[in-house]
Amino acid sequence: MHIENLIKASIGNALSKLFNATFDHETIVIQKTRKEFAGDFTLVVFPYTKMAGANPEGTAEKIAVELMRLQDIFIGYNVVKGF
Repeated sequence: MHIENLIKASIGNALSKLFNATFDHETIVIQKTRKEFAGDFTLVVFPYTKMAGANPEGTAEKIAVELMRLQDIFIGYNVVKGF
């Protein structure tokens, strides 16, 4: 499985557990992280803020904590304002 697909599947599972909804992995947007930030991939969290009932940073934190709990392929995360 291509790494991006594995990441999207993991994110979809985390979102499903957090928000009790089904997510099409094709709608999950990840990007290569910009050079000035640590990490390899960035998840665009804006589509999930309403479900999370939180601002983008709070939403990202909720998703990241759940991903770290569910999957051992992630070694860490950063929550960056504006992403």
